[in-house]
Amino acid sequence: MKKISKLLSILSALVMGATVCLTACGSGEAAEHDHVWNSGEITTEPTCHSEGLKTYRCTVEGCTQTKTEPVGKTAHNWDNGTVTTPAKCDAEGEKTYKCQNEGCTETRKEHIDKISHSWKDGEIIKAPDFLNKGSMQRVCGECQATTTAELPAAADFGAQFYGDLTAANNWKYGYAESYDAQTGAVDFVGLTEVNGGVWKSGNVEISKGHIVSGGDSNAVVAYTFTEPLTQKMQTNVKITFTGDEANTNVKAHLMVNAGELTTVELNNDGKKDWTYQTEEPIDIARNVTVWLVFENVGQGKAGGELSVTLTAPCVHIWNDGSVKTPATCQATGVMEYSCLNCSATYEGVIQKAPHNWDSGVVEKEPTETEEGVKKFTCQNTDAGCHETKTEPIPKLAPSTFNGADFARDFSTTAQPNWEYGFTKNYDFGANTFTFEKAKPVGEDAWKDNGSIEIKSGWINNETDGSMAVIRYIMPETREITVAMSFTGDNDVTRMSARLHVTDASGNLDGSIEGNPVFIYDKNSKDWSLTKTITVQKGGVISVIFTREGGNGWWHGGFNMTLTATGAAPTETEIANYFEDFGNEEVWVYGYSTDYQWGTDNFTFNPLTKDGEGNYTSIDGDNKLEIKKDFVNSEYGGRDLAIGYKVPAGQSKLKVNVDFAGSREETQIAPRILVVRNNATQSAQFFGDCENKQNWNITHEVNVAEGDIVYVILFPKADTGYKHGKLQIIISGQAQQSSTTTVVSDFHDDFHDNTVTESNWEYGSADYGWDGNHSIKANDGNTESFDYTKSETY
Repeated sequence: MKKISKLLSILSALVMGATVCLTACGSGEAAEHDHVWNSGEITTEPTCHSEGLKTYRCTVEGCTQTKTEPVGKTAHNWDNGTVTTPAKCDAEGEKTYKCQNEGCTETRKEHIDKISHSWKDGEIIKAPDFLNKGSMQRVCGECQATTTAELPAAADFGAQFYGDLTAANNWKYGYAESYDAQTGAVDFVGLTEVNGGVWKSGNVEISKGHIVSGGDSNAVVAYTFTEPLTQKMQTNVKITFTGDEANTNVKAHLMVNAGELTTVELNNDGKKDWTYQTEEPIDIARNVTVWLVFENVGQGKAGGELSVTLTAPCVHIWNDGSVKTPATCQATGVMEYSCLNCSATYEGVIQKAPHNWDSGVVEKEPTETEEGVKKFTCQNTDAGCHETKTEPIPKLAPSTFNGADFARDFSTTAQPNWEYGFTKNYDFGANTFTFEKAKPVGEDAWKDNGSIEIKSGWINNETDGSMAVIRYIMPETREITVAMSFTGDNDVTRMSARLHVTDASGNLDGSIEGNPVFIYDKNSKDWSLTKTITVQKGGVISVIFTREGGNGWWHGGFNMTLTATGAAPTETEIANYFEDFGNEEVWVYGYSTDYQWGTDNFTFNPLTKDGEGNYTSIDGDNKLEIKKDFVNSEYGGRDLAIGYKVPAGQSKLKVNVDFAGSREETQIAPRILVVRNNATQSAQFFGDCENKQNWNITHEVNVAEGDIVYVILFPKADTGYKHGKLQIIISGQAQQSSTTTVVSDFHDDFHDNTVTESNWEYGSADYGWDGNHSIKANDGNTESFDYTKSETY
């Protein structure tokens, strides 16, 4: 009941806090007012196990109204925990934490991962040998779980020792009264007596891990390599001897005769204990024996502990490696590789990392006669790199058209207007294709990987599936006359061509009658064409060559000339920010909050026109204002963005921006940015205008219909004056209007019994490529507008 009463009190307070006070305290008269709450104070402190309360009071004079809000619980203060259930190898454990805050009894539990098994060696399931690994069953001493452990491949004297003749393997035990270290011959006598795992004869005794040699007999331990050993391999040998007595002195000879005798004399310095290990593997082969002859050089018998292990060198399988020292653009790095079959490692070199070049700074602008220069700086300064590089900026394409001649202009160096190449996917129906540039070869030709070859005044097109292409890019909109001619090198040469013209956006220019023009003359190796057309600035004139017939000659002399037939269009002002102000079909007005200087990406936020015809966003001292003759950018983090919408027919615009700051302290920097119709962006930054009150910039930008050219203004953050007068003038090609008169229309003129005479005739044709043609009239009439087509070509 106390909880319910408390809840009702809180709800009542909240309701009262959300209403309008009707009675002014102390006046006794009703007076409506909106509560103005203070910042509140904590009236009940929160703990980790209960919420607190915050009380707000109305600050209106005479009002005693209050409201409360709950305050969230505080965090628990956990101790370091106590292990309440220890973890085992077959079960997880548990750790309990208690809150140390006064009055709190909360606890929490965490799992403790299982511990590792305590494995102990057990029964050998499979004994290893020289080439094959073995296995051993291991048992956990805590939970009795079992696992199988791998035993490395090796021929081991102790591990594979046998105590009776029925268990004989590749190991031999015996003695030799003589041996020849020069030839490797051993006068070997095998031991035959077995007594409790000891092989013995006279003064020679051999048991597991132990050997005794004495008198005139030299103890011998040998190992013979048999199947499945390949015909030629190698082995490593490790021998350890520990004498039984302080004066024990046993030396040994290791002899292997596998085509070339290998002899090693061991313990020449007469030590009681010694070890030998091969530095380089010894050659062996199938049925070859490694002989170890132990000679007692002291008096009486001499013995000791003996270990002999023969192993095959690892056939290394290297992992993918790990970086030991990272490479930088200033130094190579180190990669460490480990063998998956053994503990061997090796180090490899990581080549220097590439430089992280910035986007570059233009040090010299290109012109039509000289290349420009762009400087790039590596940004890997944390690696101590300060390198720079420069790249040439290609010359600008000529801005005016003065005629062109394929044979005269031909060059194997890059040209701004002519391009040479081929296509493998010309679509004769849609008249589309992908142009691939050929490669310059020597000083006189361009070629592809096949036998397409383009030279000055000559073309060769002997590559199946490819068509040679010659292109010219118009530097300005002009009416021109195109003249083409071809002369085959042989009487059987048959080469056809298409004259294909696109506009500045890469679309087939529909304003050109008969585009593309198809040339075909089956009875002649020679042909020519002359056609007058108007081509837009940036438009591409392409000639696509196609082989005809099955003959083997598809080359000959070719030339194409382009001659201007009319005056060049003049550049004119097409948009004026001041005069067009408010015309949203031409201009957009807004701002950016997220301009990214690395990629020149940003989000355009439009401003809405107010009742006075201006575009503003004002919040106290924060102001964004775009007016006819005034711009203001005093809204922190927002940069003014004014855009011009590019109309059809424009491929290059001149953008002139003029700014006059209201005060001498005004510092605003501009950037002109073209946002493509496909959402990609290209930008150029013009000068550092931050320290100038007044500035003017002019730049030409390549554009296409649907692009938007933005002028973005960036005010300097720590200045107090960020406004002034702005003017933007956009200049481009003057657009000449033209009217087209429809002379005839097949649909409208179709004979329908009401027209007695018509310029249209309907029928069928037997077309002969040899020059013999016939046309047949159809006598029947029809009253419907039906469209028919023939599926036979």
